[in-house]
Amino acid sequence: MKGYAKFSYIFTVGLVAYLLFHYVLWKSVAEDYLVAHAASQNDEKHGDMARFGYALGSSYDIKPFETPPGEFIMAEDYRGGPIDVITIGDSFSQGVGGSYYQDWISPDRKLKIMNFRKLAHYNSLETTVVLANSGYLDKVKPRYIILETSCKYVGELAGPQQFDTMQTLDWIKKDMAKVKPWFLPPLGFINAGNLKFLYHPLLYRFSDHAFDSKNQARSVRLDRPFFNVRNSDVLLYYFRDLEVPLMITDTWVKSINDNMNTLSRMLKKKGITLYFMPVVDKYDLYSAYIKDNRHPANPFFDILRGQKKEYGFIDTKAILSEELRKGERDTFLADDTHWGYKAARKIFSVQRFE
Repeated sequence: MKGYAKFSYIFTVGLVAYLLFHYVLWKSVAEDYLVAHAASQNDEKHGDMARFGYALGSSYDIKPFETPPGEFIMAEDYRGGPIDVITIGDSFSQGVGGSYYQDWISPDRKLKIMNFRKLAHYNSLETTVVLANSGYLDKVKPRYIILETSCKYVGELAGPQQFDTMQTLDWIKKDMAKVKPWFLPPLGFINAGNLKFLYHPLLYRFSDHAFDSKNQARSVRLDRPFFNVRNSDVLLYYFRDLEVPLMITDTWVKSINDNMNTLSRMLKKKGITLYFMPVVDKYDLYSAYIKDNRHPANPFFDILRGQKKEYGFIDTKAILSEELRKGERDTFLADDTHWGYKAARKIFSVQRFE
């Protein structure tokens, strides 16, 4: 019995210590990052890169924000009336990161702006095609369409596209009503993330992915501070940013440009001017400032600039690179894959529609 009692005692003490260890880590750090604290991802305190990478020191005490001068509506809230600009795109168009670029398109509010989520199973180009072929654009009669896509996903616009795709207005209306709620998966206080918040910040000193093959974040040092956070010279970016340069060829970019020209001609018949806004990836924008950078540069914008275009081109890399040369901080958010209000404000102070 004495041996059994000793074993029980050691087991109980060990279990209590284990639970207490995880509980303290959970309450002191992990819970704040890994549990949703807002109804929308747009309003979360910590960005996706800080969560995915278990990275401390890159989140803001108060997220950079400026009250925008403009206003816009979501397509599902449209109840008729004139619309000047329709925006169609991915998470940047949905304001993830806390900044809607649509607010900065028309600071004096002269233009009526509407954001249209991508339709289910369609990319942004195909969504635009469906709206054109279904009669939706004939009904709303916009003057401009801004087609936005993050460069890490721009490959879906390359190659053959179906320009005769269509759906009924009723199908579009039903799809618009399917707003998918955002959520973080529920976690108990005992989870692997607790430990990762301990060792990831240490291992980033030796490995950009903290020797974690499943880590979706990359952490590297910049040669100057670009963020108003504790780790002001640390760049957190999404690992897929590194895959884009490996895919890009002149032929690949030309096919995207040809597809945009075809879409532009299609829209011009309806009196609509197309603008294509590829959003520069975070790695691509800051790559020139990464210390001892061993990864290739992204040639996408260089190649696209040389193409013959029949659409308006919003060169986000050129515009925002100039801001970085001036030393502007928080152009992109330190803890996120998305830009902040400063980027949107600058882009639409250069690109005007009135």
